[in-house]
Amino acid sequence: TTATFGAGTGDITLSSANNFGTVVISSADDVTITDAVALTFGTSDISGDLIAVATTGDITDSGTITVGGTASFTTSASGADITLNPPDITGNITFTTTGTDADVTLVGVSGSDLIIDTASVINGDLTVTTSGGGLIKPEASGTLTTSDTQIYNGPVKLTGDVILASSNNGVITFNSTINATTAGADDLTINTTGDTEFAGIVGGTTALGTLATLTGGTANINTTGVKAAVLDFNGAVEIDVNTTLTGTTSIDFASTVDGLAGTEELTLTSPAIAFNGAVGNGVTLAELTTTTETGTST
Repeated sequence: TTATFGAGTGDITLSSANNFGTVVISSADDVTITDAVALTFGTSDISGDLIAVATTGDITDSGTITVGGTASFTTSASGADITLNPPDITGNITFTTTGTDADVTLVGVSGSDLIIDTASVINGDLTVTTSGGGLIKPEASGTLTTSDTQIYNGPVKLTGDVILASSNNGVITFNSTINATTAGADDLTINTTGDTEFAGIVGGTTALGTLATLTGGTANINTTGVKAAVLDFNGAVEIDVNTTLTGTTSIDFASTVDGLAGTEELTLTSPAIAFNGAVGNGVTLAELTTTTETGTST
């Protein structure tokens, strides 16, 4: 069944006693909706903010949800996922999944940016996909935490300092580029003792401030270039393709540096380069080149 609600420029509030099936918001300013079971949105037009809660089931959509303000989606049950494809949301998007193994999958409208609020707490996996030039923008000045993996299928743009964390040591994967807004000023910290996969050029358009990985994790460099003011690899580094790492201030390797197949070439460019672990002891690098100009390599 489908329930359709419209309030023009007014607000809509629907309580948890309802089991709506599919909900269509034809027009409204702010919308707050809580479903006693699961919640499915049909094509909806909300000019203000959206708060959506499903008490025992999933949140999904069968049409585009257009939101002019911010949006918050919450599920509570184990395995209660949030799957939105495609929402068109102008403001920050916050996800909360409190049940175990409750994943979030977000696919944006082609050409539209997705702003993921770092207040989100996801007790499962997070997968975010953009297309047509749309950017993924983790909100600055906070920590975006999942219990498991994070996958970013689209260009990531930092608008300030961002921390991405996996509490169960899940893999964090970037399948496209990462750039700062202000060159050398926007930091990215990855907090997982699992792998961090860089599959797109980092800082190719606008260099990051500091790129830091966590002790105990492994940074897999599967891209031709990484550039930041400071590159601070606190865990192991695996070089999967020929690549150049540029630290305009410094590059520091706190642990090991290895190749993938023994054929990879690594070029380092920075005024200060520090090796604090074995290089090529696990899998040999085919070539290692360092350029320090007037700086030091240790």
